Amino acid sequence: MLTSALISALLAYGSTQGIAMSRDSNLQELQTSSTIQLEAMKKEIDAQYSQK
Repeated sequence: MLTSALISALLAYGSTQGIAMSRDSNLQELQTSSTIQLEAMKKEIDAQYSQK
């Protein structure tokens, strides 16, 4: 089970990687979709924690 803190760390890491790879548009598109997926997972996990 991924924790919210871990996902936040992954988002922060992904953001720095996205900046580093911004020269390649294909990698940038992949980075964007990965970030969107992580943000969606974080919202789901935050919702699960708030229900408990």
